[in-house]
Amino acid sequence: MSRRVTFFHLVRSPQTKQSFPCGLAAKCKMQLKKIGGFSLAELLVAMAIMAILATVGFSNYAGFKNKQSVEAEVAKITATVREAMELSRSQADSSQWGVHFANPAGTGNDFYEIWKGSAYASSTVTKKINLGANVRFTDPADGATKDVIFGKSTGLITASSSIVVESLTGGGTGWVNIDTSGRVDYTLN
Repeated sequence: MSRRVTFFHLVRSPQTKQSFPCGLAAKCKMQLKKIGGFSLAELLVAMAIMAILATVGFSNYAGFKNKQSVEAEVAKITATVREAMELSRSQADSSQWGVHFANPAGTGNDFYEIWKGSAYASSTVTKKINLGANVRFTDPADGATKDVIFGKSTGLITASSSIVVESLTGGGTGWVNIDTSGRVDYTLN
């Protein structure tokens, strides 16, 4: 009766730092190959997928931030217009009130002001607000101004008006709408 004797010895895998019994040399090489890591092609594919996901995520985040800055600015303008309307209704300082929107030529210098008096040119400015750094007026147009004047005691305007704000980098536009019935609201795109 012949007895087959197989010699086993421990083989240590450099990748996993684990030892395991191995019989024949060829079998050991196969087991070491099975334990091996990822191929270069697999790593490159995984890195490419991660880069694509990061790019898409960053562009969506940037667009979200642009829309948020437009929405915040439009909400501030709406609150300012409503404040001027209420000041005129309550006849604060026995005056008529209005909001002056200015879009001087260039970027980064748009502003709006609450004023009191019979007209902006001869008025007293009570509050000046600079538009945020990432947004600009498109209505009033570049180099133009627009006044919204509220009637004393009624707080109403004689003609409907709108103010348009957009992101400097694209990705958001907002409209502040003021109508003759005294409704002030905003919409976003």
